[in-house]
Amino acid sequence: MQLQRQPGSPEDWIDSGQTMLDGPEREALRQAAAALDEAERLSRPHEMGAALAELGRCYRGLRAHSAAEDSFGQALRWARASASVDLQVELLCELAETACALAEELAEDDPRSAH
Repeated sequence: MQLQRQPGSPEDWIDSGQTMLDGPEREALRQAAAALDEAERLSRPHEMGAALAELGRCYRGLRAHSAAEDSFGQALRWARASASVDLQVELLCELAETACALAEELAEDDPRSAH
């Protein structure tokens, strides 16, 4: 199973010079990307799933919900490949929380939802 690099990859966020990534958010994203690179280098499915899950959490913390969903989806595939039921359950919860956050964000941006 190959990792699919998506637009909005960690390297894009880290190297883009965006001021929102100064401080702890930038460091967390950098660490998650480094863990992902290491897991990919070692070809360890469980570690790939865990690293992608952490990457998804970083993206969700930055309100980059589409990137978070992509990361969680890829992590779920790796968790299934490694037969890690606990990680699969965790990732399904992460996906549900991300979907709710995205729905709330979209509702805030929709002028029809104003009361």
